[in-house]
Amino acid sequence: MENFIPLVSKTKKIEFGRAFVNCLGVVEIHNPEKLQISSAYESAKKALPLAAELKVINLKKPLTKEQKSGLSTIRKTIKPLLSHLNSLKKMPDAEKSADVTRVYDYVDLHMRGLSRANAYKQFALIGNMLNGIDEQPELKASIQALNLTATFEVIRKDKETLDVIYNERRRALSENQKARTIQIKRTLYFHLRQLSSAIELAQIEHPELDYTPLIKEWNKEVEQCNTSRKKRVASGESEESLETAVGSSESDNMIPVD
Repeated sequence: MENFIPLVSKTKKIEFGRAFVNCLGVVEIHNPEKLQISSAYESAKKALPLAAELKVINLKKPLTKEQKSGLSTIRKTIKPLLSHLNSLKKMPDAEKSADVTRVYDYVDLHMRGLSRANAYKQFALIGNMLNGIDEQPELKASIQALNLTATFEVIRKDKETLDVIYNERRRALSENQKARTIQIKRTLYFHLRQLSSAIELAQIEHPELDYTPLIKEWNKEVEQCNTSRKKRVASGESEESLETAVGSSESDNMIPVD
């Protein structure tokens, strides 16, 4: 009786999805109806759309619009602030004050070219600017002397709102994508295991039929996937955990996780 080669653990999601599709393709080629395994095959076939999800990266991120809007709101406050400080700075030397220079240089250092930075850097620059004010009493006094305390409080409140959006977005990205990937892998694993078990049982129930070509071709596909993983390990590439050994009697209690 021909045996299945187990799929190695820690298979990346895109590779596992491809292996699932190709293994089903192997079964289809060998006529599942003739081999008395059509029921298990049709059941597994219904999961093909899930395998497609493992191939495609979901580019739609939650709360992206809200995050961009929050950053835009802060930039719209900072732009006139810089303009106002710049106009004060250009006053005749006799009318300039150390307060103007101090506040202008500080804000300009952190905020100049803010809109050209990526969102992650914008968060850091705005946060660093606000934290620095709290840590420098002299700078804080200059802001008060220029009657700009209320303006900086507006920026601070907008930043706090933005922090909430950022944290919710990060949580949604982490939990939603990971949970979805785990569930898909579990479902596909279940169908592969059911299908391989049906083939193993069919070999016993129908000794007059030859399942060897199907299993050998299935095993060749699994070998290709396993080899891909070995190359990845050799190159030091990070892996996703997928504890699975499809086709192995030891796999019954092994659940794939991301």
